[in-house]
Amino acid sequence: MGGAFTPTLFVGALLGALFGALVQAVLPVGTAPPSAYAVVGMGAMLAGTTHAPLMAILMVTEMTLPKPRSCPIVAA
Repeated sequence: MGGAFTPTLFVGALLGALFGALVQAVLPVGTAPPSAYAVVGMGAMLAGTTHAPLMAILMVTEMTLPKPRSCPIVAA
């Protein structure tokens, strides 16, 4: 019982949001909202866990539908 997919998405989103909140606290002007960091963290954690970065990019982009955020997900 259990798996790697859902916990990976949750932990990635959590770490991304925490990092985004930290960045926004240090540099309040000119940064993306923590939710953007959560999406990027979700994609990066999924890609690292599954060893399938293209699949992670496509899945996270399809789940969240923010097309402008596709470039940071690819970079992560």
